[in-house]
Amino acid sequence: MAIVATTSRNAWSVVIAYALAASAAMSLQLVFAPVTTSAAAHYGTSLAAIGWLSEVFPLMYVLIAIPAGFLLDRHFRAGLLLGAALIAGGAILRLVGDTYAWAFAGQLICAAGQPLILNGVTKVAGDYLDERQRPRGLAVAMASIYLGQLVAILMGSLLAEPSQTTMLLQASTLYAVVAAALLAVSLRRPGAFRSPEEAPPGMDSLRSLWADGFIRTITVLAFIGIGAFTALLTWLQAILEPAGVSAAATGAMLIGLIVAGVAGVSFLPAMAMRRKREFQLLLLSGGVGVAAMLMLVVAPGTLVGLIVMPIDGLFLLAAMPVILELTERRAGARVGTATALVWMAGNAGSLLIAMGVQALINRPTLALMFMIVVSAVMIPLTFQLRRQFFAAPSSGVIR
Repeated sequence: MAIVATTSRNAWSVVIAYALAASAAMSLQLVFAPVTTSAAAHYGTSLAAIGWLSEVFPLMYVLIAIPAGFLLDRHFRAGLLLGAALIAGGAILRLVGDTYAWAFAGQLICAAGQPLILNGVTKVAGDYLDERQRPRGLAVAMASIYLGQLVAILMGSLLAEPSQTTMLLQASTLYAVVAAALLAVSLRRPGAFRSPEEAPPGMDSLRSLWADGFIRTITVLAFIGIGAFTALLTWLQAILEPAGVSAAATGAMLIGLIVAGVAGVSFLPAMAMRRKREFQLLLLSGGVGVAAMLMLVVAPGTLVGLIVMPIDGLFLLAAMPVILELTERRAGARVGTATALVWMAGNAGSLLIAMGVQALINRPTLALMFMIVVSAVMIPLTFQLRRQFFAAPSSGVIR
């Protein structure tokens, strides 16, 4: 009689520990974003210099995402542990000296570890959970990434004075160290559901993935989805300020965006996967994004923003787990490299789409129209992705 592996309690402990590490990685990226002015005063430097403490993360991601994916495909647990060690070590390094140079050095090392953590988001669920539990595991892992952003915003709100900058760093460092320790303890055993395939050598894996039109299309979707989300986080306050919206009101909108997004990630992707409605959810994500930006063009203001931002977040953030799950189905044993491609595209989108909005920031209506066009592109791309998905069999393992 064949023995069928089932998900154990230890497997869920790995997923939870991974979720904490992913949350810590994202909180470290944004820890200075809510306190830019006070951090500049604390370190005696410019606002632009403080901005680089966050911006170094997407830049490093674009540079090292693919090598990180290669490592995770070949040595998954070792790669995750290295990522957690870099994040915790970089966080500690920021506390060695109370200067901007030490803060930047620490953030740079944290940024080098982040791809090793985030590129494992689909593989940790695929390796440790059975088929029935995987959508829920992926939802937990993805929700933790957005919760990390929320943690950063809340910590910044509570420790916003220049005199509290060191305390802010201590809190975020403790979070990273505890998460890394828990992940190390939980990863003592390999997952029971590892793919029997062995990923091809790094560049062969990358070439075979990029030759697949489905993978190319899905990376463009990630570019748009993550880029649009980052642009909202970065520039919403500047876009709405001319309409008389206060910074506090914009902060409430962003919190609503993330909280609703975490809620959406927690149940919408799993529901869509269970009912085979993944592509419909992607279409809804693009359509709701267009409608939300149109509402802000027509009636920019506090009330409209407080209504449309949570709705936009509910569906926009829910698209990413679907994109990653479809990527895993297609990639099979190459999932680490494929996930690296997707996240790399998303980080490139974060840089370029946010820069596009920045170029139009003095004309808020044009900035919103730019985001409408960007979000609208998701709709034809999703139709194309669906055709590609059903036109040819997956090159990986369909679970």
